Order: sequence, then C-alpha cells, then structure tokens
Amino acid sequence: MEHISAQQFLDEAQNAEEKFYILDVRTEAEYKKYCLADLASDNVPLDEVPDVIDTIVNHCQDMRTYVLCKAGKRAEFAAYDLENAGARNVAVIDGGTMALEALGVAMKPGMMPIERQYHLAMGALILTGLALDTIILPLIAAISLTFHALTGKCGLLAFIRKMPMNSHNAADIQIEISKSVSAYQEKMATKNAA
Repeated sequence: MEHISAQQFLDEAQNAEEKFYILDVRTEAEYKKYCLADLASDNVPLDEVPDVIDTIVNHCQDMRTYVLCKAGKRAEFAAYDLENAGARNVAVIDGGTMALEALGVAMKPGMMPIERQYHLAMGALILTGLALDTIILPLIAAISLTFHALTGKCGLLAFIRKMPMNSHNAADIQIEISKSVSAYQEKMATKNAA
C-alpha cells in the first residue's frame, strides 16, 4: 500500500489524465459536517467497508484509488482491505482531511449549512403566507427575523439546530468514530476467525 502526502495527492489530482476514485472512510456525521468541495468522493464509513468491499474493488479496479479519513489511520485499514480484495494502485492520503485543510483545500458542508436552512424556512413561511393570502405566516417570519436581529436568539433557529440531521457535535462525532472503528475491528476479527 502506498502512502502519499496531501500535497502529492493534490498534485496528482490536478494533473490526472485518467479517471481516479476517492474513497472517504470517515463516519457519515464527519462527511456531513464537511467534505472535499472541488473533488467528488464516495463516503463509505470504515465499518461498512467490509460489507461492500467487492463492489468498491469492482468500481475502482482500473483507477488510481485514494483513501481518505480525518488523519489517515482508518484510511490505512480500508486501503489494506482493498488491496487484499484485489484492488491495485491504492494510496492512503497521510494526514487525511486535516492535512488537506492545512494546505487550504476547499471544503464544503456535506449538507446545507444551518444558516441557509434557517433562511429557507423563513422564505418558505413568507411564500406560503402569500400563496395562501394570509398575513399571519409572513408576520411570524418578520417578528422572528426582527427578534433574531435584536437579540441573537431565535426559536426556529434553535429548533433547526436540534434536528437530527444537524445534531452532530464534536463529542458525538468522536463517539461515532470510536463505534465505527470498533465495529470494523469486530467484523475483521470475525472474518479472520472463519
């Protein structure tokens, strides 16, 4: 298995003449928080890699394959599994997304940022009120926006932050990482014992 620096990955990706594949083995919560902005990647959390290893290998068989995680250790596990399953030309990006961010690589939220979700909800309230020819919904939106501007607080924004898709904080993500690695290790131990 080959290890490459984040800078080497960027150089190869920018100068690639052939298709390549990026496998991001971070948890779904990590991926939703942020992912590569300008390069397409597939998110398959490490603990799910053993379940779909044949599909991944078939997909990336003839391509340069980069494996990515937050710092590089989970990517190393996944790359090892890929090579054992027959993948060729696999490289682990040392330092993972942390190293890429340090180089200034553009990252984007894997989902719509909370502030944009809030603006969307407010716009929907106003448009729905106008469509239904009622003043109450636009009035609620106007009061909420004004209150938010004056106090920095907003019930709708607090509600949006607590929605399951937005509820991943750093502690939750660390717990998910630990669970993913443990589940992966259990699957591999079971597979190796068989």
